[in-house]
Amino acid sequence: MTLFLLCVFILVFIILFKRGAVSSKLSENNKLVFKLKNTSWFQNHLMSGFFFFYYECNVVFYYLSGNLSINVSTNSISPFVGNDFGHLWKFLFVDNRE
Repeated sequence: MTLFLLCVFILVFIILFKRGAVSSKLSENNKLVFKLKNTSWFQNHLMSGFFFFYYECNVVFYYLSGNLSINVSTNSISPFVGNDFGHLWKFLFVDNRE
């Protein structure tokens, strides 16, 4: 994660310092600029806001589902594998007498 954030910061600094080179690639003749200029939902502030809100909700739900699956799998296997002392109480207080 740290390496990813470092790469993102380096990319942001490159874009900030090479602003002219980046803006020349996004000129009026660019294919993406031409597509977005001719779409009605991108010109309407309300519709573009809905689009970005929907995109943000998908990102949040994807993150939460991944985080939930990692937490469930980690918490279900950690009492049996590893040296996690947070689950040591389960082994100390389990009554195995029949």
